[in-house]
Amino acid sequence: MYDTYQEIFNKRADNYHKAMVEQPLVRRQEFEQAVKFLDIAPGSIVCDVPSGGGYLAPYVQTPDASLIFLETSAEFASNCPVGANYSVKECTLESLPLDDGSVDRLLSLAAVHHVQDKGALYREFWRVLKPSAKLVIADVEVGTSTAHFLNDFVDRFNSMGHKGMFLDSSGIEQMAQSGFDLVGVDRPKINWSFQSTTEMIDFFRKLFGLDKANDADIVAGVTEHFSLIYQNGGVEIDWQLVYVSAQKS
Repeated sequence: MYDTYQEIFNKRADNYHKAMVEQPLVRRQEFEQAVKFLDIAPGSIVCDVPSGGGYLAPYVQTPDASLIFLETSAEFASNCPVGANYSVKECTLESLPLDDGSVDRLLSLAAVHHVQDKGALYREFWRVLKPSAKLVIADVEVGTSTAHFLNDFVDRFNSMGHKGMFLDSSGIEQMAQSGFDLVGVDRPKINWSFQSTTEMIDFFRKLFGLDKANDADIVAGVTEHFSLIYQNGGVEIDWQLVYVSAQKS
């Protein structure tokens, strides 16, 4: 069993990134919702941690905003975009390479469920944010179809396993205990859209490292845990996340 985000994606960042590059619009609604809740002002410094391959970048269109990508995996970090408004740093989640009070907005998307000591992570987020700055945690919530899919199906068909520590009320309360004022807890409708079942199978296999699953296994697992809508030759699934918005006191 691989326990930490860093251990997991040091092993399988390559295939995860291939899935995101080959089908970049599948998770579009996840990132659009994240940007909505971040409410980025012109000139803001936005930190995405852990950033994967910098997948947030196309969705931040705010004038003069700059993005800092923090990532524990060298493979992911090497694929983050470069440019005048981007910077990339490799780090551990326990010690972010940023000055105190240096960031206006901070996003963590689909990663906190890999972190056991969430309170320590939130305190590190609080340290690097400016006064009145905003934090958005978007992740899997306990008891949802997404949670069951990851800790049941992915755990069985990924040779590395999957034991996500998903968000619940106590995990959300830890943000307040770390010095944040909670702004909102939202569960927007999110669909992952594919042009065909074949594309869906390929995306799931690469993104979740389903090296022990054949095509039929993947279709059965997705069908068991999610509502599928077939139309115009394509397929959509309802991917459930909770978006927790907080402000530094």
